[in-house]
Amino acid sequence: MTLRNELTSLFSRQFGVVPQFAAFAPGRVNLIGEHTDYNEGFVLPIAVQLGVYVAGSLADDGTVRAFSQQFSEQTACFSIGEEPEGPGWERYLGAILAELASAGVKPGGLRLFFCGDVPFGAGLSSSAAFSVSTAMLVSALVGRTWDDKVALARLCQAAENRTGVMCGLLDQMASAACIAGNAMLLDCRDLHYEMISLDNANLAIVVGDTGVKRALSDSRYNQRRAECEQAARACGVASLRDVTLADLESFRQELSEPLYRRAQHVVTENKRVRRFAAALKTSDVQQAGELMSQSHASLRDDFEVSCRELDEMVKAFMGGGALGARMVGAGFGGSAIGLAEAERTVYILAEAERLYQESTGFSGDFYVVTAGSGARVGPCIGRYGTDVFWITNRVEERGLSDSLTGPNEVG
Repeated sequence: MTLRNELTSLFSRQFGVVPQFAAFAPGRVNLIGEHTDYNEGFVLPIAVQLGVYVAGSLADDGTVRAFSQQFSEQTACFSIGEEPEGPGWERYLGAILAELASAGVKPGGLRLFFCGDVPFGAGLSSSAAFSVSTAMLVSALVGRTWDDKVALARLCQAAENRTGVMCGLLDQMASAACIAGNAMLLDCRDLHYEMISLDNANLAIVVGDTGVKRALSDSRYNQRRAECEQAARACGVASLRDVTLADLESFRQELSEPLYRRAQHVVTENKRVRRFAAALKTSDVQQAGELMSQSHASLRDDFEVSCRELDEMVKAFMGGGALGARMVGAGFGGSAIGLAEAERTVYILAEAERLYQESTGFSGDFYVVTAGSGARVGPCIGRYGTDVFWITNRVEERGLSDSLTGPNEVG
């Protein structure tokens, strides 16, 4: 039985009542455009078929009681309006509820049950999936919907910022607003986005989880953001989005070597994103693969957010015959992705697994992701129940295609 079908019964066993609503939000894979979002640049993510599910009901006792199969085997319990401290997952939950309260979403009490299949610390944005699914679920319980996906993404970004993670909007926008079968070309300055159809019949996105866990709260992530801000100020602009390579050379004397290289990555990565999007539109898969590999070299050498295991995973994918490969996510661990010809996917995965184990001694975790749809929410009880929610908003099992054709919200 799948997680989506088990959700209602799991909630009922935990809390003794039937949940009123269920929600799902996907993780994401960013095809290209890393560390450009908080520099007001360009990114090109897809939502994946892996994500976080949550079922919930209102309560009238002024408390939040929440259980997560992934994070803990204990129920988190705190008062409405309280923000738990410490490194636990309930801190994120408290931050989301605080931002919802600021937006006028104020439940009198909550019962929540979380489960999911997006791996944590793998660079697939489990935190965005958690925050977006929670925000949609709690909002639905009090009769609020989020037709404005940008507003939803901003709220979830603010919740992560509230916990000390100074992330951009890439992850939340992908989780909230992607459309199945498409990549999202997102301008992180004005948040205009365009959906670009993927040739799913001939192309596949493969993922290799190195097994090295990392968290966005790692101080090195915030350090890279601060370095980008310093470089922008030295160049006399508000954001590195406004710097060209010619500008960068003219300001080289004002920049330390690390700051120059950080800026060089952002400037060249923005160019790669737009060239990658153009390559997808013309089915130039060789060019797309080359750009993906160039992105990894820049992240490794200029931005310095790779690690030995990520480099070896990229080499393993290329050794297996991928068109291109790169680390994905914030870096310092997590996963690498590869662009593969669909007919060679099985061979590439098997060969990459062999090569990665030979070079590192670790087995890694390998799978295929497909371009899925953004978050959705629906009722668990009443006339329609979850059958309509899951049929209209169908998420396929790991490694298969997402066939969602219905609306984001069912009610």
